[in-house]
Amino acid sequence: GRLGRKTGRGWYDYSPGAPHIKHPDVGSREPTVAEAELIERAGELAAIVVPRVAAQIANEAAFALGDKVGSPADMDTAMRLGFNWPLGPLEWAELIGPARAVGLLDELRLINGEAYRASPLLRRAAEDGIALRELA
Repeated sequence: GRLGRKTGRGWYDYSPGAPHIKHPDVGSREPTVAEAELIERAGELAAIVVPRVAAQIANEAAFALGDKVGSPADMDTAMRLGFNWPLGPLEWAELIGPARAVGLLDELRLINGEAYRASPLLRRAAEDGIALRELA
């Protein structure tokens, strides 16, 4: 029932005069689709594919942080507002966790090659057990 502007309920608070911020009823730490529903909609491989995509998003965010493309807040805001993502790339990195992201990327690298090489910054966050944004 969260259809956005159409119903006044969605990811953002669409009340008149409200700033364009996340609606307080929507938790950013909760998955937007339950795993069973994800599998029903996208097939059995969805539970494998979605974490891999999240790991790649986290990796690209780490490369961007290492290159000082922007601040973590700016990168998250740009992707949420510019691409209508429910989470920014660093928020995805926090959701999946650096250690899990590196583990998935290492597996993909063994199978598919250097395109899946984990960013040094992401690997450092995984080894130190800290959030990626703390290394910015």
